[in-house]
Amino acid sequence: MHRLSIIKTAKCAGFTLKEVKERNDLKNRRATCQTGRKIAFMKINELNEKMKALRKVKKTLSLFIETCESNNEIGLDNPCHFSFDTISNN
Repeated sequence: MHRLSIIKTAKCAGFTLKEVKERNDLKNRRATCQTGRKIAFMKINELNEKMKALRKVKKTLSLFIETCESNNEIGLDNPCHFSFDTISNN
């Protein structure tokens, strides 16, 4: 049960099952802290890139909502203009 909890926590943190296995293998083969540190830095960089992308999506969604609501209820009856094409422009 403890192992499942570790896997679930790791997956929530963005690790794949393959990565969880690889991390466990590091421990089992007594890899150095330097190796683990390098992997942790790489994962942090990956997470930073994902967070950057999520912020762009959030901004696009917020702008869409703001535009729809700009004319109160009347604006909500306008044709939908939503598109993810604008994400790369923000």
